Amino acid sequence: MGLGAFPAVSLADVRDKAEAARKLLAADIDPIDQREAQRGAEAAKQAHAVTFAQATKAYIAAHEAGWRNAKTAPQWRNSVANYAEPFMGQMACSAITAADVLAVDHPGREDESRPAASHPAVGSGACDPA
Repeated sequence: MGLGAFPAVSLADVRDKAEAARKLLAADIDPIDQREAQRGAEAAKQAHAVTFAQATKAYIAAHEAGWRNAKTAPQWRNSVANYAEPFMGQMACSAITAADVLAVDHPGREDESRPAASHPAVGSGACDPA
């Protein structure tokens, strides 16, 4: 198990890390498994912090090269900006519920010229992990 490279990690820090690893082993806990679990939990935490606006921007950037019509990407950007972002743009993807999506579709506006659900960005899977 690596404890850090010299000189980035001091000898005192390495001793402290070694002692912590020995304590885990004494408690029948594999320190490498625990470190990996902590890293996984941190990665999951960061993934849940992605907002709908960030996810849709990344989704469009990742897929626009495959779209046949050059107008598609600007339509998506406009749809997200005009319909979805006011309601859930700053929400974490992990926190978005069906009720939030329905609020985008039926916002109670007088302008019902085109329901938001007909826009591709709503319910597109932009928040789905790739």
